[in-house]
Amino acid sequence: MTDEATEVHTTRIPDSSGIPANSTPTALIAQPLLEKAIESGNVDVIEKLVAMAERERADQRRQLFNAALGKFQSKRPAVIKRRKVEKSGGTLLYKHANTDDITRAIALTEQANGFSHRFDFEPQEKGGCNATCIITHVAGHEERTTVTIPATSGQNTNAAQNRGIEIQYGMKYALCAAYGISLGDEDTDGNVPIEPITAEQVIELGDAIRFSGSDMSKVLEFGGNAPSLEQFPATHFKEAMKICNVKADRRATE
Repeated sequence: MTDEATEVHTTRIPDSSGIPANSTPTALIAQPLLEKAIESGNVDVIEKLVAMAERERADQRRQLFNAALGKFQSKRPAVIKRRKVEKSGGTLLYKHANTDDITRAIALTEQANGFSHRFDFEPQEKGGCNATCIITHVAGHEERTTVTIPATSGQNTNAAQNRGIEIQYGMKYALCAAYGISLGDEDTDGNVPIEPITAEQVIELGDAIRFSGSDMSKVLEFGGNAPSLEQFPATHFKEAMKICNVKADRRATE
């Protein structure tokens, strides 16, 4: 049995608070037009100007979110695997870190950069669940990252306990995917091979690394110390692309 998660995806959610309504360039330019539209009672113009200003405020919040995420990822502490899984005779099989370990490790850095997180879960008909980590920034922007956990069971466990195991795995992997946290080697029983990214993804990730000015060695370390991009684990691809894209956005604005 492993705690390998699959099908990671991120959804960006527009927000509606956190930046003053008259603080954006578009809002300042549109203010005279808005006042005239209000005086004349032109509802259509009013709605268009308000929607335009709100879109720009949402974009500002997204940029603040991305900048803060970049700072978080550059300073996040290492998550140490302290929990042991042993055979009945005491032979160590592997070490791992659970959600509590990860949360404690990132707590101060998370708060310092204005982030908070929470979870949501959706059970699957044939077992397993979709676990979503929702990251919210103080500026008002939030993003949802979802991982799909397959049906999982422990030794001598009932259905309720198995659902609890799936939720725990879901929180762990969704949190790591949302923040781009690497735990190094995958926490498995050693029987499941790690699937590498495709040839097309090798090119895509390589271009993203160069464009963002990222350190290749750091990216490979993030991929569980992969010896090369050709052996970079598929489970870390989207997270690595997300980190590179954030750095590229920040680099473009400097």
